[in-house]
This record gives sequence, structure tokens and C-alpha cells, in this order.
Amino acid sequence: MQYVLTEEQNAFREMIHRFLEVHSSSSRIRSASLTELGWDRDVWQQLCAEFEVPATCVPEAYGGHGFGLTELAILAEEMGRALYCGPFFGSTVLASLVISNGATDEMKKLLLPELVKGNKLAALAIAETCDRWRAADVTMVATDDGDHWRLNGEKLFVVDGLGADFLIVIARCAAKGEIGIFKVSSRDQSLSRLEMQGIDRTRRMSRVRFNNTQATKISRAGDVGDLVDDALDQATICLCAEMVGGAERLLESAIEYSKVRFQFGRPIGSFQALKHRAADLFVDIELAKAAARCAATAVDDGDENISELASIAKAAASEAYMSAALETVQFYGGIGFTWENDTHLWFRRAKSSEVFLGTADWHRERFIKQIAA
Repeated sequence: MQYVLTEEQNAFREMIHRFLEVHSSSSRIRSASLTELGWDRDVWQQLCAEFEVPATCVPEAYGGHGFGLTELAILAEEMGRALYCGPFFGSTVLASLVISNGATDEMKKLLLPELVKGNKLAALAIAETCDRWRAADVTMVATDDGDHWRLNGEKLFVVDGLGADFLIVIARCAAKGEIGIFKVSSRDQSLSRLEMQGIDRTRRMSRVRFNNTQATKISRAGDVGDLVDDALDQATICLCAEMVGGAERLLESAIEYSKVRFQFGRPIGSFQALKHRAADLFVDIELAKAAARCAATAVDDGDENISELASIAKAAASEAYMSAALETVQFYGGIGFTWENDTHLWFRRAKSSEVFLGTADWHRERFIKQIAA
């Protein structure tokens, strides 16, 4: 397993880091979060044009660069560090991974090149309740009327659903109850997309209602539930990398502030109690980073225990990120609770990510069930 990045990977990470330092500053994050979509189209187009971000993990046969999940996780880590608010996770991670894993070759050739170029955006619609993120939990039924498939029902927590050009919907085929993957145009008049009011304004989620909505089945024959779950495990690993990046940013901020804030005539960073808290937090973050990188390289190496590794990483990253958010607020003291202080931006993302794609408790329970099976 790979825990340390190669020279090339570090160079790639540094390029993205420098770009986001300029284009995802806290002032830009605040401005973007107030817009209708919640992100800046120009910055996204620059990421697509200069770094071809959407092409990172897509196979070369479909116009991508053919890199592994490790490289996608590197991107996610830097996105989390900078709190980038854009369609990266919704389209490049969630939707693209589901298409790459479960769609037919014909549909991959049709859909992925558009996503790779950044010309189109996709969003994944799978969750129907707040704590169910797996294919087995899907109850929405897709009915074949001969010419098209029709969808009825509601999907929740659709990341970047408001700005997507099309939706990738996970539903059960009416005849056999098999899990299938369907494409729905966002322009369909029978489709209703409403923003869900959440704690994190930098990651917009929507509620999507389908009313006899026309859909195209893009998945291969048979039940593709396992393939969808594989894609979700890969997305969870990327989320863990993002959380680690955010946690590191918070710890760095706390340490820097502890050097300039004085009490009793000395910087608070010189107090032994705060040193211990920072050291404990550093260890937690490093362990979470190791778990996330281990899981990402396991995917690239074809390991069979991806779901277990993904759950270990999510449990570790969730708690490390929330601990970092809480401790940073404490380091700042009273000002850490104010709107003017940037800490609350990362705190909100930490709280949102804590439950997104499964809580730490859910993943621990899942891990225990898998190793006991």
C-alpha cells in the first residue's frame, strides 16, 4: 500500500494547491456561496481548461487521462483543504464513477467525453432517506413503457443537482426488481429540483421529484447494484481525502493563531495543554490520511477488500475532521464562533461530511458485518 506520494504526484498536488490558493480564497468562497448555484462557473472552467480535472480518473478510451483513484483523491484532498465549492464532487467523482463502473460501453462513449471536457455536468441521485446511501436501500421503481423508462418518486441529497445538465438516477426495474442506472435530462418539464436547506452552503444539495419522468437506461443487463456500491465506495474514499485536507487546513490555522494570540504575556501556543491537544489532533489526522491513501491505492491495485477499507477510512476521517473543527474553534476562543471568522466555513463542511455517504457508526457496523461474513 502507498502512504507517501511519488514525486510526480506531489508536483500534481502542488499545481492544484497553488491554483486553489488564489481562486478558492475565503473571500471567494463566501461570495460564491451566496450565488444561486453556490459556485463560480469561471473557476470551474479554468480547472477544466488548465488541469483537465474531470479527465483525471476516466479511462483513456473515453477521453480521460486514465489515472487511478489515488490521483483523484489527491485532487479531493486539495479541494477539501481550500474548501472549493464547485461541481467537482457531484459530477467528477459521484456521477462519473457510477457511469464508469456500471454503464454500458456505448453509454460510456456517449456520456464520459462530455463530462471530461467540462461541457456537461452530471449529478447522482440515489439516496431516498437521510441515512441510506447503498443500492440495496433504493426503492424507486423504473417502469418500461416500451419506448422509454418512466420514473416516479423522490431522491434526496443530490449533490450539485441544481446545476447539472443531466441526472444519473439509481432505481429498480419494475419487472425483476433489479438495480439499474438511468439518465434523465434536467430539462424535462416533469422533473422538479428544489434546493435543500443544509448547514453547508458551499456544498449544495437538492431534492429531486420525478413525475412519470422519461429516462434512458444506461446500465448493462442484469442487476448492477454491486457495481453502484463499488462506485460509492470509491467516492467515499475521495470524500475521506477531502475531509483530511480540510482537517489539515484547520489544524494549520489553529497553530498559526496560537503563535500570535497572547495571554498572560505569552503566546497561547506555548501552553503545554494546547500543545498536547494539537499533537493529539495531528496524530488523528495522520491516521485518517493513512487510511484514506491506503484505501485509494487498494482500489488501484485491485484489492478485494475495498468496502472494508473505505469504511475504516470514513470512520477515521469523519471523527478527525470534526475534532479538528471543534478544537480550532476552541483555539480561537470567542471569535471562533463568529461569522466573520473563517473557521465556521470548514466547521460546516466537517459537520455535513460527517453524515454524508454514511456516518462513522454506520461504517463501523458495516465493517464488522463484512469481516464477520
